[in-house]
Amino acid sequence: MKKLYSIKGSGAETCEELDSFKETLAEDDHRTSYELEEWEPDIPGDGTFWCKEEGEAYDSSASYCGTQCNAYAPRNGTSGRCRWHSHTYSPTGKTITIVK
Repeated sequence: MKKLYSIKGSGAETCEELDSFKETLAEDDHRTSYELEEWEPDIPGDGTFWCKEEGEAYDSSASYCGTQCNAYAPRNGTSGRCRWHSHTYSPTGKTITIVK
């Protein structure tokens, strides 16, 4: 299962993979580190869900997943939850620091 993160104290409602933060940090001339908060699967739950097709995390309270999505593929073949919709994630309070 993926580990996802957000910048600690940012109030973020979504999270991303660690590699995304490493790439951003490498390109940022003004920052030398990030303190990140870990998110973990929370099944069932509110929070952020991982789209296996898009490879992105989305806010599960918003309507990112459904017929408006080009990758939408209902599990039962007609309607309902998308086959690409993975676990929902919530913040754990655990932190890590990454540096350049």
